[in-house]
Amino acid sequence: MKNRRTIGTLLFLFCCIPATAQANAGSVLMISGYLHLTVGNFLIGLVEGGLLVWLFGARWPRAGKTMLVSNYLSAWSGGWILRRFMLLTFPPDLYSARRFFWTGIVVAYLFTLLVEYPFVAYCLGKGRRSFRVVLKASLVVQTITYVALFGWYWTVSPRSLYTEARAVPPSEISFPAGLRLYYISADDGDVYRQALGENVSEHVFRLSSNWRNDRLFMRAAPGEDGQWDLMALLEPGLEQGSRSVVPVADDVAAGVGVGERDEEGIPQNPWGDARAMHLGDAESSDWEFRCGYWVAYSLVGTNERTGQHTWIRYETVFGHWYIGNATHLPGDLVVFQLGRDQICVWDVKQRKVALLARGRGPVVVVPRGTESPTSKPE
Repeated sequence: MKNRRTIGTLLFLFCCIPATAQANAGSVLMISGYLHLTVGNFLIGLVEGGLLVWLFGARWPRAGKTMLVSNYLSAWSGGWILRRFMLLTFPPDLYSARRFFWTGIVVAYLFTLLVEYPFVAYCLGKGRRSFRVVLKASLVVQTITYVALFGWYWTVSPRSLYTEARAVPPSEISFPAGLRLYYISADDGDVYRQALGENVSEHVFRLSSNWRNDRLFMRAAPGEDGQWDLMALLEPGLEQGSRSVVPVADDVAAGVGVGERDEEGIPQNPWGDARAMHLGDAESSDWEFRCGYWVAYSLVGTNERTGQHTWIRYETVFGHWYIGNATHLPGDLVVFQLGRDQICVWDVKQRKVALLARGRGPVVVVPRGTESPTSKPE
């Protein structure tokens, strides 16, 4: 009876783990993960030990102590091995991230069963360590706690990239006519361009960029009214040296994204609390877009006339993507960089998102000799 009261108390405490939280610094998922790896594993270990005592006749406190050790071991090793192995071996993109997530759920569950199997066998004691008995006990105990953990993480994981929009091929997006996209390719680090709405990229300049913060930008040519030159900003990081600017192509645009720039004509840092640049008549749109510092507030849109808010973001226990380098186009399309090497477009009105190219540091321009677009074609 005393053991049952203790176990009941542990189960009650486990159910009291908060599924939601409010935080102004960091993301809720990040904080939840830290809680899981520290305090959460302690409670889960005690609960699993209690379940083994209650349902399978194991002895307390050996079962509680053993499952404490097993949970810290499986959580820390699994979190490191599975995430690193899966992300490096099968890196997901916009179209495969959901399948990657559900695969990770299954693999993590099987990994937990494998790692904690000998601990469960030890808890049951001699004479009760047959494969069938231990497997049954493992399945029951791990499933109960795993379902609870899944519900916790599901609640605090921002996934509006797939709930506020549908991932579609670029052919399903209606682009304003005449716009051109420049970007640094993820394959060779060189500069390429493509007409928005087309799937053909053209090599522009041999840059051999190696750093993830490198990006392209447009700068007004000195003494030339209305001439915009394409430049590359190389930012290797403080440990590698200061940033440098490389000329890429002269007089390539008649219209460029309008946004905040420093005294050198370089746009503000596009990552972290950065307002999306406006191209063409997007300046007069009711929508305002901003990239947040944390993943949980990646790309937020606010309709200043209606007060409506919408955002796209993606952060799970098996990976996340920051969003930056955003440009607001006519027709309320937003071209942005997703993670390290995905250049995407978000159609806010049609609730669609598409992958345009694999690269970084994108800029969208109105080419020389092309009229500035005012809306998407009908």
